Amino acid sequence: TGEPERAGRAVESPFRAADRPEPPPRAAALPPKTTGGAPTVDPLVARYIAELREADLLVVIHPAWWGGPPAIVKGWIDRVFALNAAFALPKGDGGPQLGLLGLRRALVFNTSNTDEERELALFGDPLERVWRDCILGYCGVAAVERQVFRIVATSTEEERTGWVAAVASAVHDAASGLSLSAHAASTEPPVSPDD
Repeated sequence: TGEPERAGRAVESPFRAADRPEPPPRAAALPPKTTGGAPTVDPLVARYIAELREADLLVVIHPAWWGGPPAIVKGWIDRVFALNAAFALPKGDGGPQLGLLGLRRALVFNTSNTDEERELALFGDPLERVWRDCILGYCGVAAVERQVFRIVATSTEEERTGWVAAVASAVHDAASGLSLSAHAASTEPPVSPDD
């Protein structure tokens, strides 16, 4: 949308047409030292991990497919939000985890063909739970905002244009807020506990 750039923020997108990471080999085919949180050997995945770990703001946009993200997004999550990249298991026994991401804020935008009332009654909004608790919260991100645009199948061009404008506005506001808070943090003198 260009909004983060206008707010003075650098933008990286993990989905570039020329960048397609190779499918991961099956765990059984890997030597034992490459499983269980070892660094990736895929340079593209390593770049995505570095970008995610350096980011202040993450913006995720995808349709709801069977209560989850599409396969390409899920594949990115599985590779990038990896053990010892996005979270750690200090005791090695599966919990509690330690979130490693320094993201100050995450925005998640989804499209759906399910009416909100029906989705909540039948499914309990699985994408809310996946992004807020199972992925971002698990990796240490506390400030997660999610918005769903529906119903895609019956939407008009005017509605879809409004959805794009709402995303652009939210991203602009988030990026501007991060820029302002980073500037304030760098220009204000530290406060003593005695003050």
